[in-house]
Amino acid sequence: MFTCIYCQKTESDVSPSEAHIFPDAMGGVTYTPDTVCKDCNQKINKEFEQSEIRKFSFFQSLWGIKSRKGKVQGVPAKIKFQGKTFNISLDENGRPKTPLVFCGKDAMGKKFYNIIGLAHMVDQKRNEVMAKNPSMIWEDKDFTNIPQPESVIEIARDVGRKSLRRLAAKVAYERWAQSRGSLLLSDTQYNEIRNFILNGTESRVLCGNLCDLKLLNGMLNFSVGHHAVVAVGHPKSRILGFFVTFYSLFYFWVLLSTHYRALAAFDDALIEDPQSQIVHMPLLRPNTGDLLINWHNIVEPFLSDPVNAVDSSVKYAANKFIKSEEEFWNVRHVLVEPTTAHGSED
Repeated sequence: MFTCIYCQKTESDVSPSEAHIFPDAMGGVTYTPDTVCKDCNQKINKEFEQSEIRKFSFFQSLWGIKSRKGKVQGVPAKIKFQGKTFNISLDENGRPKTPLVFCGKDAMGKKFYNIIGLAHMVDQKRNEVMAKNPSMIWEDKDFTNIPQPESVIEIARDVGRKSLRRLAAKVAYERWAQSRGSLLLSDTQYNEIRNFILNGTESRVLCGNLCDLKLLNGMLNFSVGHHAVVAVGHPKSRILGFFVTFYSLFYFWVLLSTHYRALAAFDDALIEDPQSQIVHMPLLRPNTGDLLINWHNIVEPFLSDPVNAVDSSVKYAANKFIKSEEEFWNVRHVLVEPTTAHGSED
């Protein structure tokens, strides 16, 4: 019989739903049909999952990851040009989906428009303006010596925020249910992680940013663009710990339980490629008997100095991204060979 891994209600009271371990809007592939009820799934989506998905839209757009409606999300960005700031949306090529439009009045009190952007966008916007004001006189304007607009994209800001840590914990918890079965998670040892994910209750920190370079550059150094969740257990440790990464840039540790009894040492990895929709489940170490993680050393940097841990995480992500995706880093100059139009009232 179905029992929800969050609210612990059975099928007589709630209905099961399709729950993606990594959000499908972020390219997540693996899902469970019978571990999370519809009510809890909707609560999680509403409280933090959807907001976090929007904050990662740069990567969804960059790698062409489509939404359920089959569309690639635009990237929220700000463009600064001639002393003004515009909120716009960029496409997967780093170009604005709409032109920049300046509207004002000259010294004679006549209204004018400056439209800057790609040719087809300028033409479309000019036609819209002319439909409302046919008397507009248009001319090309030379912007050759004017600095090109630059976009500012907030890729990573405060990656230690609770909502993102709840998402990482949710990935770990649902992966554990998917690999071990939902009945196992009815144990009281998972009460804290359940409450943290579902309600944001945090009597102690159970998830934080990972900044251990030995792990980041070693067994957890997955290719940029991949999601991964790794479970680690050992008979000599009572901790059931997980490592979760989004796009192999933003890494988190998750303590699912501090009362777990492992019968044997194990690592359990799920790696997903959002672009190709391929799933890998490799053994990270050939000799798992030696896999005894010092969890105190892993969690202490975030517990003792979360600001520094977050800063280290952001720097790691930025450096790794720049090295692997240098061809995309020129997105600052988003208006490539723009066409311009200048119109004023007759």
